[in-house]
Amino acid sequence: MGRLIQFETLRATYEEQLRDRALNYFPWDEMDNIKKTQVFPIVRYWSRVKQNIVLEAVYRLVYDAYVWGMRSAKAARAIRMREFADESWERIYAKHFTEEGYELVKSCMAQFAVEHWLDERALTEIYLLGEGLVIHWFCQGVEAECKRSRHR
Repeated sequence: MGRLIQFETLRATYEEQLRDRALNYFPWDEMDNIKKTQVFPIVRYWSRVKQNIVLEAVYRLVYDAYVWGMRSAKAARAIRMREFADESWERIYAKHFTEEGYELVKSCMAQFAVEHWLDERALTEIYLLGEGLVIHWFCQGVEAECKRSRHR
């Protein structure tokens, strides 16, 4: 007789495996460059505590965007095949994933409560940085998952 498998259990297992793969494949060495060239120019005059909070938020945001890209790779690949095979991941992101990316930035920044202690100008800079990073790392996650699935 057939076994009943809970969908939630399968989903949780898939998510755990996906995050494990992301931890293993994520190019952590690139974060040093992001920190030096993109984050520190914005936060260099802030207190060490504020710098660390923003840096932690950026790390979380980049990693979550990468995982989201891996999770969305199948859908992004299907969109690419439907529309134009030579369409860049960035253009596919712009056409189909921008709103979710913005929500990811908002959610991550809210988790670190940056809107409570940053002025409007600084908050805008951090959000713009976050949006740019989400685009890049979402596309990196899509590409990594597509390469992995081609080699299976």
